[in-house]
Amino acid sequence: MGAEVFYCIVGIVAGFIGNIVVAAAVGPTSSLFGGFGPVRFFSRWWPRRWRRGLDGAWGQVWYVDGTPRYEQQNISPLKLYVLWHFVAGEFIVAEDDGTESQYRLIALEKRGHITGRWFSAGDVGYFGAFQISRPANNGPAKGKWCGFSDREPVVRAGDCEWRKIK
Repeated sequence: MGAEVFYCIVGIVAGFIGNIVVAAAVGPTSSLFGGFGPVRFFSRWWPRRWRRGLDGAWGQVWYVDGTPRYEQQNISPLKLYVLWHFVAGEFIVAEDDGTESQYRLIALEKRGHITGRWFSAGDVGYFGAFQISRPANNGPAKGKWCGFSDREPVVRAGDCEWRKIK
């Protein structure tokens, strides 16, 4: 009877450790394919010291020329979630007519550079890519974005900047 209990406990512990190892190995890979949701969900359990100061509230400014829907300078709050080197975010953009649209992003952070894609959370159909360079002193992160709408075949691009809100 003692050996059966021992092997049962060893099986439970091995299953628990195996579950953690598989989640750690497969989780980030699935988030790359699964996108925004898995990174946002699992980031809440990721140790804060490993998030490199990326998670939390940011102020986002992005610039666009030649569009009737948006101002030249657009400001929106940005909420970032971090899991390993994966970064997910969400923000709301106000159009000139007062309507608001929710957007999301998924990216990889490596050596101070954040490279990823952004997309509409709804049916608007805007999407694109971006790359941000983040200084070591946690100053403003600056970069470029590009993207387009499935309504019109014009690719737009511009500068963007993220500032950490304390």
